[in-house]
Amino acid sequence: MPLSELFFDPGPIVWVQQTLGLGWPFPFRVISLLGISWGVILALGVSLWLWGRQAAYSLAGIIVLEALVSMAMNRAFAVERPDAASIVKYEHVALGSFPSGHLFTATIVWGWLYASRRVPFAVPAAVVVGVATARLYLGVHFLGDVVGAAVFGAALVWVYARLWPRVQRWLAARPPRFFAALALGFAATGVLAALVLFPSNPYVANASGVLVAGPAALWAERRWVGYRAPAETRARVGVALLGLAGILPPLVVWWYAGEDARALSACATAAGTLWALLATPVLARRLSSGGGSAPAPARTERMTGSGQAPCAR
Repeated sequence: MPLSELFFDPGPIVWVQQTLGLGWPFPFRVISLLGISWGVILALGVSLWLWGRQAAYSLAGIIVLEALVSMAMNRAFAVERPDAASIVKYEHVALGSFPSGHLFTATIVWGWLYASRRVPFAVPAAVVVGVATARLYLGVHFLGDVVGAAVFGAALVWVYARLWPRVQRWLAARPPRFFAALALGFAATGVLAALVLFPSNPYVANASGVLVAGPAALWAERRWVGYRAPAETRARVGVALLGLAGILPPLVVWWYAGEDARALSACATAAGTLWALLATPVLARRLSSGGGSAPAPARTERMTGSGQAPCAR
């Protein structure tokens, strides 16, 4: 069989399902979370908790770029979802199949953490392989969908790695009000564009919660909290556990709410985002200062300095 046909043939899906065994959708749905809004929330939170706001800013920048490219590709390609009788479909999504949005997001988010030297290569490799396998197992994507998403995602990370230092220098010269206006403008534009262009997309509600809460939380943290990532391993583990503990309840609410409860889904992702990017830094500062009021952060901080993301590999 030619490679081009293999990419969009149900054979690889059948092979994955039969090899791993049928009737196990739950763990693969959990793995798929790393490629949607909850994976974004987790990655942004970990970046802020462990490495500081500059790491979170650089990741937020590529997430913005990913959202724009993803919307463009979703409109450009019209590949139907797998529908062969030989496969088991554990999910039904009324969207184009190519490329896999889950894997595109996962490749970019976790790939950037590697490119910016935050995590070893094993982390994005495991995430990409895991999410790709999950999407094949659930019967919602062809092999070509996940391969294409990984290639496009890696290419976008490569481009962004060369653009970010210039963008960072430009942002460093902007006043604090600029960031507030930028956050508000992006949140409003992103939500409206998603609702108008993809009204039937079940993931729009999830993304809307992150789009609204994320920029606001990052701006508020910068202006009023002034969180600094701890240097000690024990303190880092404590902050990470605190953050994860707060993300879990809204995730459980979202999981059991279902795709039809879109308003509740948006509120859940917004709550998870606010906890990760604002509440966790506030609590971490209070705990590190012995429970008292933390000193007010300096308001003249720029997007440069010791927190600057290292150059990409």
